[in-house]
Amino acid sequence: MEKNDGVDEKIQGEGDNMKVKILAVSIFLDSATTEYEQGNYDKAMKLLQKAKGRIEKLPHNHPSRKIVLESHEKVRNILGLSFYNRSDPFSFSVHYKLISKSTCPSHVYRNFSDLISLIRRKVFCNELNIPELIEQDEKDDDSVHILARIGDAPVAYARIWMNRIGTGQKTNIAVIDRFCTLKNYRCKGLGNGVLAQAKATLLNLNRTGVVSPPSSLIVIEIPVRITQIQRKLEQSGFTRLASVSSDAPVTYFDSHRHRHRINSVHLAKCLDGDKGAQVRDMEIAKHIAMEQQRMANQM
Repeated sequence: MEKNDGVDEKIQGEGDNMKVKILAVSIFLDSATTEYEQGNYDKAMKLLQKAKGRIEKLPHNHPSRKIVLESHEKVRNILGLSFYNRSDPFSFSVHYKLISKSTCPSHVYRNFSDLISLIRRKVFCNELNIPELIEQDEKDDDSVHILARIGDAPVAYARIWMNRIGTGQKTNIAVIDRFCTLKNYRCKGLGNGVLAQAKATLLNLNRTGVVSPPSSLIVIEIPVRITQIQRKLEQSGFTRLASVSSDAPVTYFDSHRHRHRINSVHLAKCLDGDKGAQVRDMEIAKHIAMEQQRMANQM
């Protein structure tokens, strides 16, 4: 039997009253938004599914159905879901999986690593001509990987890792990179879904104390040649941390770590939290971005 999430108790005894049915949908949608904001992505999805079931039972010609459908779409957008199948506004064919070496059985981690390598090779190596030895790095085993699938096929991806700076009371800057979507699945909102899942994951890590001190900043690293995603992120409130020349090299030599790396544009956005930490971390992130560009410009 499915565990009661507490919301059903608010709407018991609704009978056939249409106003109460509409109220029930609103309660599920509001609760889904609240759970997402608290970092509980799975709970939010279950509540959204319950709202879906209630809406499907409403008469198709009733004027209130259109109103709650619009509310349903707004919450889907908040959760980063898209109408992948636009002929069916209740399509939930996209599934998101979180993978990390520290929490997955070794065989599960290896299997998903193969899928992750496949999508990253197609985008970064085949499309952007980045050598595979540069595309793969030491961050993978310390990252949380977010993989979007349709059926069993990987279609979009990003990874999260913590840039821990300083000694003692470290600064944790959350970095999202290797952000990509396969060519045939672009402009369908899958990237928004991956980023929403990433933000929910970071909020949960902060809330549960897994990341300590909490991260106050998200930095997304996008390869210099992928300008469309850079523009979309800036339009959604991310700040570009360092100017990059239009003819900047795709890779550069990191003299601190003695290896070549992907040359990326750094875009940042604050998470909810201490304002002083946000200002401090933004300045640190700007310094890191400017230092990368300094090294890249020496190529």
